[in-house]
Amino acid sequence: MRVLDTKASELRGAIEENRSRRKLIYDGGKVEGKNVTYRDLVSTNIDDMKKFQQDRRGQLDKLNVLKNREKELQNQKSEILKMVPRNFHNE
Repeated sequence: MRVLDTKASELRGAIEENRSRRKLIYDGGKVEGKNVTYRDLVSTNIDDMKKFQQDRRGQLDKLNVLKNREKELQNQKSEILKMVPRNFHNE
């Protein structure tokens, strides 16, 4: 029975620790060793991710433009090759 009681008290301690951490985050507690709140830290990380995603979208747009240009050039090449006789070098 004592084993179960000690296990229950350990679990209660873990629950209370998690509750206090959650409360710190929601209420704007300070990050250890820094003068920044958890909320500020999370918001700056989110802002950094948004900037990264926006940059990535811009790069993908440029890549898609290049791929479209490549397709156009391939189509032009195939049209030109249609006009060239098959064995033009033998003539």
